[in-house]
Amino acid sequence: MFATTISLAAPLARPAPRARTTALPGFARGTLLRTITGPRAVERIMAGDLLLDADGQIVELRSLRSRQAKAHELVEITPAALGLGLAPALRCDSLIAGAGQKLGMRDWRTDLIYGAPALTEAQALIDSGTVQRPERGAMLYRLGFDRDCVVVANGMPALVRGSDA
Repeated sequence: MFATTISLAAPLARPAPRARTTALPGFARGTLLRTITGPRAVERIMAGDLLLDADGQIVELRSLRSRQAKAHELVEITPAALGLGLAPALRCDSLIAGAGQKLGMRDWRTDLIYGAPALTEAQALIDSGTVQRPERGAMLYRLGFDRDCVVVANGMPALVRGSDA
């Protein structure tokens, strides 16, 4: 008589919920957003203004909150990082955004990982060349909409979560 044992697979563990990033989304003063009346600086818009999303659809701004952010909470993207053909009239200044702001950028990083343009947190794009931390802090403006939408900030697509409202 032989004794046999049966081994069972370990129970499937549930993956730990993804931790919410503490990096701030938003845009620094001077960032140009597309409104129905043309480009306007983020600090000059207010709740109720009508903006154009990346597809040209009209979306109403529901809230705008501001907060002073430190340099380590921000990312500066120089116009050279935006590439050619992306709204050249809007590429006069660097885009300074919160480190947690999701930006649509196509470069070697997104080509390597995704093979296409992708919405990526600004802090993941830092390369110490065209995307880096600014030298000093800035006022950060956080947009709020009823739903998720992609706006154009200084010629670069940026995701604004509807839950940020």
